[in-house]
Amino acid sequence: MSRAAAPFRLVLVGVGGQGCITAGRVVGEAAAAEGLDARVGELHGLSQRGGSVQCTVAIGPGHTSRVDAGEADVVVASSPSRPCAPCPTCRTARTSSSTSGASCPSS
Repeated sequence: MSRAAAPFRLVLVGVGGQGCITAGRVVGEAAAAEGLDARVGELHGLSQRGGSVQCTVAIGPGHTSRVDAGEADVVVASSPSRPCAPCPTCRTARTSSSTSGASCPSS
């Protein structure tokens, strides 16, 4: 990715214990290790009780990891209970992915 390019925005959503936050941190750290500007944000209020978790990663120029409606390049939902399609966060003609199998958060 060129340093002058628009930021790449990734959104990972699921429930507590599925590794969304860890995955976001790994992506952010990998981008930083390659010399790219990377920012990671987390929302995990009741995640230890099976609540929603969201992690956002922005790679490229900017000052925030926030991803508003229509800005995400990729959205990954790791739980069928947190579907991502139709996805108001995803940009038009971008990628969203969701698991289809049952999952149980580890405790």
